[in-house]
Amino acid sequence: MGSVKETQQVHIGLTDKQIDVGLNPEELELVHEGLVLVNAEKEFGFKQAMRSHWRAALWSFALSWALVMEGFDTQLVSRDDASWN
Repeated sequence: MGSVKETQQVHIGLTDKQIDVGLNPEELELVHEGLVLVNAEKEFGFKQAMRSHWRAALWSFALSWALVMEGFDTQLVSRDDASWN
């Protein structure tokens, strides 16, 4: 009997139960391609990830900045001694 690593390679990341569901060979190939791509992205360093996903990083920064500014806004508006002259 093969090792666990060999079994995982044969089943391309799927359990026996998932394979028994009845995926056709084209679907299995698609799952295999997806698994290869996911594993390749997991190996990205910080610079490579930022080059590939700069829009997501910018969106995350903008949303985080908006939440921080909202916190400051509610703190400033609720102050009694704030003057708006």
